[in-house]
Amino acid sequence: MGLIFRNLDKAMSTDRDQVLARWMRDHWDRLVVAAETYRGRAVTGEDIALEAILVALDKRGRIEDPRVTGRWLEGFVRNVGRKAVTKRMRRQLLMRRHYRLLVSGNIESPETLLERKIADEKLEEAISTLPEHQQIVVHLKLDGLSYREIGEKLGKPVGTVKSDRSRAVRALRDTLAQGMTRS
Repeated sequence: MGLIFRNLDKAMSTDRDQVLARWMRDHWDRLVVAAETYRGRAVTGEDIALEAILVALDKRGRIEDPRVTGRWLEGFVRNVGRKAVTKRMRRQLLMRRHYRLLVSGNIESPETLLERKIADEKLEEAISTLPEHQQIVVHLKLDGLSYREIGEKLGKPVGTVKSDRSRAVRALRDTLAQGMTRS
């Protein structure tokens, strides 16, 4: 990668391109390490880091202190990574449901499918009201990961993961119960 970065400045002509080159040269390794937490089968840490840099480029006028550029960029990596995890979790949840239907041979009526879709949407809506760290834990748990695996992926102790999940489940119960009484 070093050779690419040395020649990158020469190939860049606009201010935007020069900022991109400087950020990649100065912060690339650190951002990729931060992004590895959020990678999946089809998305690498480099993909997430690059997307985060491109998003940050459009908002570079907001940075007030150049000394904190690395931390500022890491925030973009976290946000892009969390979105990737959420999108992946939703897709996997849908795939599991469809697979179960195919394997079981149970063909549901359109009314049942509609009720299930409405329930899934309510659950997703309730999950979206949780704090972000609890949303991630819930999605990872729904994906079948153990507490230990979630803790390793997020860099948190197992007890914290269990606590986050427990609080999330309690909040989801309350939110969904309130939705039932209003309906």
